[in-house]
Amino acid sequence: MMLAGNELRFTAPSSLRGVQAVAPQLEKHVKDALENVHDLVYLRKHPLTQLLVPTTWVNTIRGAKLLQRYLFAAIEQLKPDAEIARRETAWRTYRLLSLRYVDDVTFHEAMDRLGLSQTQYHRDQRHAIQAVAAVLWDTHVRNTPHAPPPVPAVITRENLEAACSPALPRPDSARLPVDEQEYVWVAGLCDDPFYDDGRRGWAAAAAALHVRAHVAGPRNTDAESQRWLLENIVGGPNTAGILMCPLDHGMVSDALRKARRKGIAVVLGNSDADDVKVRNAFIGPVNEALGQRAANLAADRNRT
Repeated sequence: MMLAGNELRFTAPSSLRGVQAVAPQLEKHVKDALENVHDLVYLRKHPLTQLLVPTTWVNTIRGAKLLQRYLFAAIEQLKPDAEIARRETAWRTYRLLSLRYVDDVTFHEAMDRLGLSQTQYHRDQRHAIQAVAAVLWDTHVRNTPHAPPPVPAVITRENLEAACSPALPRPDSARLPVDEQEYVWVAGLCDDPFYDDGRRGWAAAAAALHVRAHVAGPRNTDAESQRWLLENIVGGPNTAGILMCPLDHGMVSDALRKARRKGIAVVLGNSDADDVKVRNAFIGPVNEALGQRAANLAADRNRT
């Protein structure tokens, strides 16, 4: 997604098969936001605003307007090509979204205009909500990196450790074809340049292993948003592994335990958890060793 002047440009979702990979909790929030899309006072404190808009705009009308634009743009992204026959399901999905949420007509009126029974309307509405959730996921949350050139990963014994806890059964997702397995790095502050080198290494490793790999995370240091995002990723049917840099270990421990019970591999980075059972491995600085080495260097410098 790029914001150029007043024009919001979206990249297409990787595929609408991604509809099935979006967790129900996200779909519930998308439905609620669409049902209230013209109520800016309501939207300014909505969970999707907390997740998607810049930190300084959270709880503001400006942030609510930006979320509203994201939702309308996601609907427009689902508009089929002109040559597709208007009787096709894709057109019906787009027209339902446009009538119900952009034009703000009642669901009874939308139902009449589309010539649908109430049962068919609600079935189509569920599919439409899933489609909008998939677009938002692909364009704002998942942050799939463009394929960068491979770079070597350098790990030194002096400042890294990998302490492994007992393995659990392989996840159901591990039985999928390798190129359908998804590995997600849940960062602490997704837009921070600090992660740039890590993104390149993550993408290079994914290319070498022929798996899908994504970097996701809140756009601000919001531990609650990170927890909510992690729960959605754990619920994904294709999730096979997670690298996590927690902002608050206590807030994500239950979701990580759930991931391990499902057999999803969990690696913690940067700082380790007190309860090592929530992860398979830890990779990060050994802070005690770094502190001792820094103290020794300072003492040596003081003697010279």
